[in-house]
Amino acid sequence: MRPRSARRHLAWLGAGLVVGFLVPFLFADVLHLPRDLYYGIYIASVLTLFVLWARTTGQRLDVMLRRRWRLAVALGVIFGVVLAVAVVFSEPSGPRPEGLALAWAVLWRGVAYGAADGLLLSAFPILTVFAAAEGSKHRRRSV
Repeated sequence: MRPRSARRHLAWLGAGLVVGFLVPFLFADVLHLPRDLYYGIYIASVLTLFVLWARTTGQRLDVMLRRRWRLAVALGVIFGVVLAVAVVFSEPSGPRPEGLALAWAVLWRGVAYGAADGLLLSAFPILTVFAAAEGSKHRRRSV
């Protein structure tokens, strides 16, 4: 393993930590932006971080997307349904949109924001740590 390369990936992991804290803190807590505008800024921030990491470290997005994509989609759907059911049955009902507004809310707030959150909080840390360990004795044994 090249220590310099590992440090580079771990620095990106730190950048993800900063983005994960600062974007919600600034735009939701300090500025109190409307929810949907905040979601747009959050999604754009997460995608920008991920694409910049991939490009500057030479990670191929097409390879990452094709690798075990069926398993990833299946697990994402399963856990998404489990979490949705848990939230629906644990939270009191409140006012909600109907018709097209409901469909938009599910797609924007549920799918888009949920995917960005999953990317930042789950996939990105895993991918950066695996990239940092590329070439190490442990990584060569486990692949």
